[in-house]
Amino acid sequence: MYLHSRSSRHFHFLGFSYPQCVPLSLTVYSRGKPPTRVLLVDDHGAFRRQLRRLLESGGELAVVGEARDGLEGLELARSSSPEVVVMDVSMPVMDGIEATRLMKQEIPGVKVILISALYARAEGRPAAEHAGASLFMEKARISDELVSAIRRVCGLA
Repeated sequence: MYLHSRSSRHFHFLGFSYPQCVPLSLTVYSRGKPPTRVLLVDDHGAFRRQLRRLLESGGELAVVGEARDGLEGLELARSSSPEVVVMDVSMPVMDGIEATRLMKQEIPGVKVILISALYARAEGRPAAEHAGASLFMEKARISDELVSAIRRVCGLA
C-alpha cells in the first residue's frame, strides 16, 4: 500500500515523512499474529482457485503460491517458505508422493497435506506417511475439513 501526498514527493504516515518510492505494507492480522503461509499444488487450476478462496476467506491463512505439478511445487516451496503445503497426489511431471519426499528432505519443518480423489484411503495413507506427509485427505472432504486440518498440523487447534 502506498500513501502519498499530491503536493510533494513524500508521503506522510504517523507523523513521519517518507520518499514516495518507499512502499508501506499495512496488514492487519486476526488475533495479532500473521496468517499461516500455505502453498497449493494441484494440476487443476479451477480446483486451486476454489481452494484459495476457501482458505483465504477466514483471514488466518494466506496462500503464498500455486503450482501445477510437484516439481513446480518444490521450486515454489524453496522460494516462498510456506508453513503448509496442500498437494495433490496424482499430477504430471512429478507426483505428490515424490514431491513430498523431496520437500521434507530439503525443508524438514514444512507440513504437507496430501490430497487425492483417486487413491483409495487404504492405499494412499501409507504412501503419504512413508513420504513424510503430515496428513492424507480425500478431495471429497476438503471443503468441510481442510481449514481445521491445517490448524491441526500446525498445532493451532
